[in-house]
Amino acid sequence: MGYYSEVGYKIKFDKDVPWAKDIPVSDALPTSKDLFNLFVAEAKAKDETKLCFDDDDGAFEIDEKKLFIKFYAESVKWYDDYSDVKCHEALLELADEWITQQVEDKRLEGSCIRWGFVRIGEESDDIDERHNNDGYELVYLTRGIAFD
Repeated sequence: MGYYSEVGYKIKFDKDVPWAKDIPVSDALPTSKDLFNLFVAEAKAKDETKLCFDDDDGAFEIDEKKLFIKFYAESVKWYDDYSDVKCHEALLELADEWITQQVEDKRLEGSCIRWGFVRIGEESDDIDERHNNDGYELVYLTRGIAFD
């Protein structure tokens, strides 16, 4: 037995990097696709996050054209001490590190990375909803009424 949750998150790189207006645009400046591929490569190489990429049930998706990483699982045990949960949380932390680096980079006017996370537990009041920047647009809760 155990306590099961529904969990989903999305990490999205916007199509345009917010380069400062006084930075000349040239081929030397990385594109969002370049940054996304670099992020994925770093995440695959880090011990804390590489387990996310070993998904064999289709819950973890990387879309190189639309520049996002998405995870969705129903009826999953989401306990903080589980190694697979730790790797997903570490991936969101890595996204935050990248956002901080981009915000601190004086060549940029912000970050091109957004993320959102939602976990719904079995109890009606057990909800964990976290976002950065405008990540609330990427994954969110909806309410509804169901009849049987």
